[in-house]
Amino acid sequence: MLQVTMDKITKYYGSNLILDDISLRIIEGEKIGLIGKNGSGKSTIFKIISKIEDYSSGNLTLQKNLKIGYLIQDFTNFLEKNVNEVLYSGFDNLLALEKKINNSLKLIEDYTSSTYNEDLIHYGKLQEEFESQGGYEIDEKIKKIKLGLKIPDEFLEKKISELSGGEKNRVFLAKALVDEPDLLLLDEPTNHLDLNSIKWLEEFVKGYKKSIFLISHDRYFLDNTIDKIYELNHRGVEIFNGNYSYYVVEKERRYLKELELFLAQEKKIKQMEDAIRRFRHWGSNGDNESMFIKAENMRKRIEKMEKIDKPKIERNISFDFDNQGRSGKRVIKIEKISKKINDKQLFKNISLDLYLGEKLGIIGSNGSGKSTLLKMILDEAEGVTLGSNLKVAYLDQNLTFVDYQSTLIDVFRNESIVKESDLHRSLAKFHFYKDDLNKKIESLSGGEKARLKLAIMINNGFNLLILDEPTNHLDLHFKEVLEETLDSFSGTLLFISHDRYFLNKIANRIVELKDQTLYDYPGNFNYYLDQTSEVIVEVIKKDKVDTRIRDNQKEKNDQRRLKKLKDLEIKILKTIDDLEIDISLNQDDYSKLGNLIEEKEKNEIDYEILLEEMFELEELLS
Repeated sequence: MLQVTMDKITKYYGSNLILDDISLRIIEGEKIGLIGKNGSGKSTIFKIISKIEDYSSGNLTLQKNLKIGYLIQDFTNFLEKNVNEVLYSGFDNLLALEKKINNSLKLIEDYTSSTYNEDLIHYGKLQEEFESQGGYEIDEKIKKIKLGLKIPDEFLEKKISELSGGEKNRVFLAKALVDEPDLLLLDEPTNHLDLNSIKWLEEFVKGYKKSIFLISHDRYFLDNTIDKIYELNHRGVEIFNGNYSYYVVEKERRYLKELELFLAQEKKIKQMEDAIRRFRHWGSNGDNESMFIKAENMRKRIEKMEKIDKPKIERNISFDFDNQGRSGKRVIKIEKISKKINDKQLFKNISLDLYLGEKLGIIGSNGSGKSTLLKMILDEAEGVTLGSNLKVAYLDQNLTFVDYQSTLIDVFRNESIVKESDLHRSLAKFHFYKDDLNKKIESLSGGEKARLKLAIMINNGFNLLILDEPTNHLDLHFKEVLEETLDSFSGTLLFISHDRYFLNKIANRIVELKDQTLYDYPGNFNYYLDQTSEVIVEVIKKDKVDTRIRDNQKEKNDQRRLKKLKDLEIKILKTIDDLEIDISLNQDDYSKLGNLIEEKEKNEIDYEILLEEMFELEELLS
């Protein structure tokens, strides 16, 4: 049953067009991933479906009484509520019913009351209603989700305003899951989750019986949870009936097929234009009006032809790291360092050596001390020794800037060493163009802030790169670009990430911070999983592609026929050219001239028939 239908939806913010003629539908029980560039309007689609925002034109149709749950990003209305109130806020009706039950229970405590029997019956009905609506399961459901998303009991009485950004995200993700809506909209649900929580969420989504529509840049998560991809691109919404791995393969196949069709049509149009020129030439030389008619008819055929647009491909971003010379062999030495915050021991007597050229990924639960360890390294705390000839670049996960009122180009100008004449070109490599340059930092999205930070770092040069959750705010395309760039980086890399695909692609060594100590795994993320008896299963679902299967022998025959026709085309055109020469040489011999003109016209008709058959065969074989 259709739950959501968006038909030709257009959305403006002021004069800025955000969504243009967008159509999509969601069927009950589907699990769909929505992907697209940062700023393409993915979150806007969620807000329109949730009726948080209106649209400028088009039609939105929702199933009657559809209950929608949306992982909100704006927590303003909840800041003074505590975590427990937020988690239970979707059950106001049931909580009111529970209050009635408690009041009714007090009435039946008095056995001597004249209304005892009526009160007892009423109490029973309230209990039945409460049970039928799942009232007795609420506490267990919330407990299970709190455990999976690692929301500790000591959080429950905290106000939302007292929580960090990551903690808020987990609480409101838990609220969305607890509510069990008919359609669950999840916008970047894996942000701020550690690996164990992401795995738990994967299992929850896979087991969810109702519909899920999610935005995510986590490729493993998309692979393991959804069975359809909607890509928001320049065409609108393009559908891929499979998971993310299928999408990657199918997108490439579609691009190559479209390119093939485009080139075939271009070739056909060129052949027809050549034929038009010949018909006009023959018409002029032979004073033959029928040739001009044929030329005009063919021109109209080209005009009426449904033109195939040249398929677009993502503009590649290419940049090279400006390595600042070779560092010493041992880049970082950590010897028996410990850290305690308030009463919590993060790690104790840990040691680590990082060597030139290593790409070390640090993993661990939220709150285990990963970011604290990076900051101690940057501060060269006691027990930390940095190697010689190091130039360090650091990307913090909070993407902090000194002045949020400054414009993007001013920050890049002040913090990078790029020449004034190269500013625009350098920023364009990171997809910052004319309209972006004067945006204030406070108005930038997380992805734009991350790209700006990377642009500054890469242009300033370094040989030790320290990154704290570098992929959190990047879209899929830019993640892939960053991966390719880091893969070719010859310096040393130390990073924290919960992005399993990124870890697997980039790290050649994994260190897990767990139980206040470090566990070292000399390999990528799959090696770590092998060693910890866990396996990532990548399922690439096969799409039922509707293709025309041609008989092999018939196709070979058609190809041979086409080759013969092309050979014959050359011969006919040569004959016509020779006849034109003979006609020009025999202008005074009317008897011979008439025969030559008749033979030329016959060859021109043969050429026209030949051309039609060639076009048909080329279409059939394309």
